[in-house]
Amino acid sequence: MPHSTKTVLVPITTGTEDIELSVLTDTLRRGGLEVTVAAVGGHKTVKLARGLHVTADVELADIADKDFTGIYVPGGPGAKSLGSDSALILKLKAHATAGRSFGGVCAAPSVVLAANGLLDGVRATCYPSDALVAAMPDYEDAPVVVADDGRVITGAGPFAAFPWALAVVKHLQGEEKAKEVAKQMLVPDSVAGL
Repeated sequence: MPHSTKTVLVPITTGTEDIELSVLTDTLRRGGLEVTVAAVGGHKTVKLARGLHVTADVELADIADKDFTGIYVPGGPGAKSLGSDSALILKLKAHATAGRSFGGVCAAPSVVLAANGLLDGVRATCYPSDALVAAMPDYEDAPVVVADDGRVITGAGPFAAFPWALAVVKHLQGEEKAKEVAKQMLVPDSVAGL
């Protein structure tokens, strides 16, 4: 891999949403990004929210000292566990402080990012349940919200995983690459949001 390859960390745990994980990792890899799926919670193989078993590339502890271009968190019932994992939150906070891009989809913006002070003063979306929305400091009712500075990218849920992942590709690799990936995957323009 050339040194210029941008790297993305995707943390997962038991209960991570199957569609969001799959769409995110697939779309980012199609976009030329080097994606590392890291298991949080001590087991490399995890059972996702709908029963699919996935083996992560690494455990989070294995890459504790590695920096990434972006960190993006899928949702699902497992997001609450991710939001209370001190090692992941330390990594996310250091990453955000360094000015790097991050985000989440579904429950993750609320229970991982907002719950740990990472969305203060940032426009963002999440799954539209009352409890999740109530925890968001600056909630916006939209499938995908890209913060004003472009660094924080959030999505509302499983169907929004496509435009959310494409927004990440656009941010990290440019609009042309995002359009190319959307076309490959037959994502309609009305869904791609590009």
